[in-house]
Amino acid sequence: MLNIIVFDDRKSIAHLILGFIASRLKLIIPVFGVFIIYEAVETVVKIRKHGEPGEIVKMDFISDIFEFAFGVMLGELFSFL
Repeated sequence: MLNIIVFDDRKSIAHLILGFIASRLKLIIPVFGVFIIYEAVETVVKIRKHGEPGEIVKMDFISDIFEFAFGVMLGELFSFL
């Protein structure tokens, strides 16, 4: 079973803010594309350079995407207020 911990480091706030800003500027798809590429490269570097176990890297990858998506959700929510 894969346990995902969200908002577990300082980068988490940056992911949330990035998602919020992307939502407010209506650039969700381009920013999300760049974000996914960045996360994929970060994941490969973590596995190859630091030798982190695959399960931990998967959890970080999924939680980072969730944090970005949560920021997008908040941006869309505040756009209706």
